Amino acid sequence: MGRSITDELYLTRKERFGILLLFLILSCSVLWPLALKQSADKLENNILIKESDRSEIPIAKKNKQYSKEERVERQKAHLKTEPQNFDPNSLDEHTARKVGFPMRAFNNLKKYLDKGGKIHRPEQLKNIYGITQEDFHRLEPYISIVRTPKDSQNVRENSIKPDSLKMIPLTDINTAGIEELDKLPGIGLKLAERILRFREALGGFTRIEQICEVYGIKDSICTRLIPRISLSGSPRKMKINSMDSDELDVHPYLSKRQSDFIVKLRRNLSRISGLEQLMETGYFDTVWMEKISPYLDFD
Repeated sequence: MGRSITDELYLTRKERFGILLLFLILSCSVLWPLALKQSADKLENNILIKESDRSEIPIAKKNKQYSKEERVERQKAHLKTEPQNFDPNSLDEHTARKVGFPMRAFNNLKKYLDKGGKIHRPEQLKNIYGITQEDFHRLEPYISIVRTPKDSQNVRENSIKPDSLKMIPLTDINTAGIEELDKLPGIGLKLAERILRFREALGGFTRIEQICEVYGIKDSICTRLIPRISLSGSPRKMKINSMDSDELDVHPYLSKRQSDFIVKLRRNLSRISGLEQLMETGYFDTVWMEKISPYLDFD
């Protein structure tokens, strides 16, 4: 008797397994490239997001945080303060908030005092990070430094009589050589060399107080220096729209991260128009802006 159609269509176990295996191989050959493409696209998106985190995304967020309206609100907050005399060497958080002393600057001041530092004169507060020029002018009338007998003795020892000061020529810190700087009170050959290196990296001093930023010049030396020095000339400026990251990073007021950010911002905008455009990113604070502004050229 002949085989039926059903018998002809019957597949053995091995044949069924072979067909299933073939189907799986064909499915993998079709689906695997698609899965790889999706993974590659996802990885590429993650990389782009991480890159934009340092440029475009923070700018959008910070623009909102540092909008003009909010800056106006911050200024209004200062008007609600209760001015009163205070000694920065014994300032507490409650009094700081009451007089409108910026909290960031207060924290930096406490660190400075905890390390053994001391504010001997109001102008020293300008060197505390977080204190803007505007803050200092607002707080200056209320700064009342209590002097101990030891402080008074140090002031007498470090002070120069007005009559004798008139007879001593001032040293221009923007033009003085190593020999002239070496003759200044408290400055030896080593500090003189540091001053020259710092001056060259800066592009020239714009304020007399900047000499106190040189590593190794203590407050006591700074107090004796300031009445003996002067400055002249204009600083060397950085062309912000043409210099690369490594060139910008040489300046003492610019970190590598800040230099990279400026270059990326310039690429995004084609050109940085001025300080206000930098400030709107929210990446830089007002203290940094005041320090760096004399050295920036946007042409």
